[in-house]
This record gives sequence, structure tokens and C-alpha cells, in this order.
Amino acid sequence: LTKFIKKSANELSSTEDIKEKEDSNLGIGKEFVISSKTDFRKEPFEDEDNIIGKIPENTKVELIKIVNVDGIKWSKISYNGNKGYVKRNSLKEIK
Repeated sequence: LTKFIKKSANELSSTEDIKEKEDSNLGIGKEFVISSKTDFRKEPFEDEDNIIGKIPENTKVELIKIVNVDGIKWSKISYNGNKGYVKRNSLKEIK
């Protein structure tokens, strides 16, 4: 039973990841700019002590992964050689 539950949970997670990517117009590995000055965070949470810096508007970043935590959509990005998170709506694709 435990194996079945774990397998079902893993399949559910995979399905959610795929759905999250399909729901988004953002493409993994493409370049984006920050649409307005935004907080750069260690983890996808809004805690003040989680902020590792600010990213200026129109700064180029690369999208690594899209996640949804407690109903908030986050993007894991690479910025200045560092990896961290910004809210998904702060990204704008470079045309």
C-alpha cells in the first residue's frame, strides 16, 4: 500500500509540473527580462529573510523552472551566476 501511495503521489507531482508548464506562456531555457524591480529570493516564499537581493527592471535572466507554492506562481531563474526565485508575473519574454 505504501508503494502504491508513493507511486500515486509521484505521478501526481509529475502531472502538476507538466500542467504548470502548459499553463504558462513562459518557455524553460529562454531569456527573459524583469518587468519591474523585484525581489530575488533563495526559496519560493514571501518571507522577508528569504530575500537575497533586488533585480532591477529590464535585467536579463534565464528561466530554469516554474513552480506553484501555496497558490503563488514562482519562477526559478539564473541571475548573475546565482539561482533563486522571483514571482512569475515579474518576467517578460525577450522577443
